[in-house]
Amino acid sequence: MSKRTPGSGSLSRAKTPEDKAKVRQAFVDAGRRLLAREDASQVSLRRIASEASYSPASIYQYFDDQRALFVAVREDDLTAAAEYFEEVASCDVDALFDALPEPPLPNRFAGDTLITAIYDVVLVPRTTPTKRWSDTCMMVELTIDAIIDNWVSGRGRDGHTRRSLSMKRKPR
Repeated sequence: MSKRTPGSGSLSRAKTPEDKAKVRQAFVDAGRRLLAREDASQVSLRRIASEASYSPASIYQYFDDQRALFVAVREDDLTAAAEYFEEVASCDVDALFDALPEPPLPNRFAGDTLITAIYDVVLVPRTTPTKRWSDTCMMVELTIDAIIDNWVSGRGRDGHTRRSLSMKRKPR
């Protein structure tokens, strides 16, 4: 293993895949810290490298440009969020659905639907910063409420009150 540890200030190079992954993660973490404090237009790759205690040139071994690093930060955050949502869903989804008058659909499918909807509500505003989005937390709450309200209301069980895509599709 290389003598260098992320943020150590040592000038030795990361040589193993594990060391390279640690250095790359150090840049992502430094980028996240700067982006949390400042506007993205004020954050440069040079500043991110400095924040991570690496030379400015070293960051280009891991990222072609600023956009690639910003995407890596978002991807890292979204992966963590998806893992969290999956953990929450695997623990609490059965209790949530057991509280409903009648199970709306299989718990796994219902949980996956919630996770996907929440993930997309979080992902889209973060990946399209040029549009002014409404409050993400409020959008997540509205999405969850709409899905659960639909399940609680029982719409769709009789096949008449609900228009689903499967009802509209033409057989092939």
